[in-house]
Amino acid sequence: ALKIIGIVLVLGFIASCGGDRGYLLRYNVEEGDSYNLNITIAMEGPLSMEMNMGSTLDIISTNDNEIVTRTSFNSISMDMSMSGESVSYDSRNPYGSEFSNLMHKNISPMLSAKLETTINDRGRVLKAPDLASIFDNNPNLQAQMSDMTKQMENMFVEYPEEALKIGDSFDVQLDNEGMSIAAVYTLTGVTVTEYILSVNGDISSSDELPVTGTMKGTFNLFRECGMVMSGDLTMEMEALGENITIKMLMESTKS
Repeated sequence: ALKIIGIVLVLGFIASCGGDRGYLLRYNVEEGDSYNLNITIAMEGPLSMEMNMGSTLDIISTNDNEIVTRTSFNSISMDMSMSGESVSYDSRNPYGSEFSNLMHKNISPMLSAKLETTINDRGRVLKAPDLASIFDNNPNLQAQMSDMTKQMENMFVEYPEEALKIGDSFDVQLDNEGMSIAAVYTLTGVTVTEYILSVNGDISSSDELPVTGTMKGTFNLFRECGMVMSGDLTMEMEALGENITIKMLMESTKS
């Protein structure tokens, strides 16, 4: 489940304007820009879970087509249910139960971390967060956070070099810890303030846990800067004979 969420963590108002005009998707951000991001992930299957994450992404610098971003996590909460047993965790009130105490020990270093990622204006990751230096005093945390680097890389969709017309598509490959998603993004609409992308993908795995499935959804981007404004994504999967559904909602506001 964490692998799938990691992939996800990385990647309405439909209207057409401009006819056959081409639209160049780029991250046109400025130093000092800040975005508040809220993500809700709900999983239904043998394990049912709903997780909410609040984070802030700051633009630190934008020199020579190198955009340095810094992500900090403000809050994490989750409710899990399996075999009739339910547990909860909320980083804003972490000491309510033994389970919550244990979760907070693992999650609290993440809440205090500042994860820097360098991308170019197309979203290609040039430098991933240096997790080894962030958690250098605790090798166990380094191991637990080892796949976070790949998750951070998947936060930014790499846009195509060429301009897109409405109806044009581009491919994105997301890989994380044996899981992979081959996704196709299509520019379905443009408004004065937004780009609207649909996404369809196939999910597979190459490790010891065989997983197959599909992904579909919609992303709305801020037209002025290329950042995600909102997203609605559904993944339907089968693993070891069990059906799993994961739904993700994402909302971002510029502060």
